[in-house]
Amino acid sequence: MRIKGLAFLLLSVSGCVIDPHYEDKVLPYGDDVALRRDARYVGHTVAEMTFDASVVVLNSFYEGFDNDYLIKEYFHVSGHEGAYTIESFEKFVLDGPATPSSILLLTDQSGTYENVDPYNARFQAINKFLQDIVYPNTFLVASSSRDGALASEPLESPSAVFGNDWQGTREYLFDLSHRTGGRNSILDAASVAIDLFLQKTDAVRRELVLLVHANDESSAVSPEALIAKAKTHSVVVHVIALGTEPDPEVFSRLAQETGGIFAPCSRDKQMVKVFGELERLINGNLSVYKMRIRFAPSQGGVGPGSNWLHQIEIRDPYSDEIYNPVPVNLMIPL
Repeated sequence: MRIKGLAFLLLSVSGCVIDPHYEDKVLPYGDDVALRRDARYVGHTVAEMTFDASVVVLNSFYEGFDNDYLIKEYFHVSGHEGAYTIESFEKFVLDGPATPSSILLLTDQSGTYENVDPYNARFQAINKFLQDIVYPNTFLVASSSRDGALASEPLESPSAVFGNDWQGTREYLFDLSHRTGGRNSILDAASVAIDLFLQKTDAVRRELVLLVHANDESSAVSPEALIAKAKTHSVVVHVIALGTEPDPEVFSRLAQETGGIFAPCSRDKQMVKVFGELERLINGNLSVYKMRIRFAPSQGGVGPGSNWLHQIEIRDPYSDEIYNPVPVNLMIPL
């Protein structure tokens, strides 16, 4: 086992892609990362708005459970000029669902991800995630692009059947690093993915996970239409946004309005950490920080139909490091 560990370390340092036949649940080192579990509009007046937000905090030195030692003073909300007040703050454990899940993972193959994932860390991270999904929970893997290198568009999948055969998807995942290109069409592909869920007749939770590194400028399906379709068919959409390009106003809202997790990962190591815990984040117990936040803008007031993108920053008291900002995208009802 020491020889395998040394080989893995040498491959990681040299920038080589690890052998796809490597069978242990081994991941590159992951970074701390914060996720938005959910957010909800509460109310507003012409002068201010109130909303709830829940955050999960993953520390790189924890595996299998979440950071639970933070207090309100370590949380800061920003985004617009004005006064932010955290009116209430609590932390609690959210028990895992009792119903099994079917998870469809859809990866963005558009353009290239050499800049945001130069060593194809996603292969090892996803491979570990799929190994974590055990019966009665099942999964299906698919990829997406338009005018790229996939055999079918906007969605390609090595199978149309949900199962637990992570070994059978290993070669497919590894090969995807050589089949990038074209334009992002993740919204069209996500719509097709929802149709794949409808082929299942067993009573399971439908969980769609999007790994996206670019903005979607080619889909015919709008974010609003996809949200409506997901809600109609009880599909929860989780989004892992890798890099700085994906627009949080689109992808954050997609997860938020369907009840999914939004994970903004500016670096590949944050993505690795999310995938290392993702099966538990979907199927297991979570330590959650929940806040009620009041915001009074300094100018303009709050009007029906207006959209507000806030962000929550978290400081770790031991390292004094700031976690990735967690977006909260809210629209004031008409």
